[in-house]
Amino acid sequence: MIVTGDFNATSGGNSPSAREIRELGGQGFDVNGGDIHDGKGGASLSHKPIDHVLPRGVGSSEATRWDRRQSDHDGQEVDVTLPNW
Repeated sequence: MIVTGDFNATSGGNSPSAREIRELGGQGFDVNGGDIHDGKGGASLSHKPIDHVLPRGVGSSEATRWDRRQSDHDGQEVDVTLPNW
C-alpha cells in the first residue's frame, strides 16, 4: 500500500497533522519514504516537506525531484517494488 499526496503538513512538530502522519509510521508506513535528499528541502514552493510518499509493505527507492514548471510544487518520484509480483 502507498499513501501519497500534498498534505500541507510536515511530519515534525506537535501539530495535529504532524501527529497523524507520525501515527501512520506506527501502522507500518515509512513516513520518510518520500523525503528528497538533494539539499533543497521539500518539493513545495517553500521547500518544506509537506508532500509525502508513505509506502507500507513494498520496497521503495529514494525519492527524486522533478523540476516544477507550471506548478507551485516539484514532483516526487519513488520507484516501488512489489513483493512476489
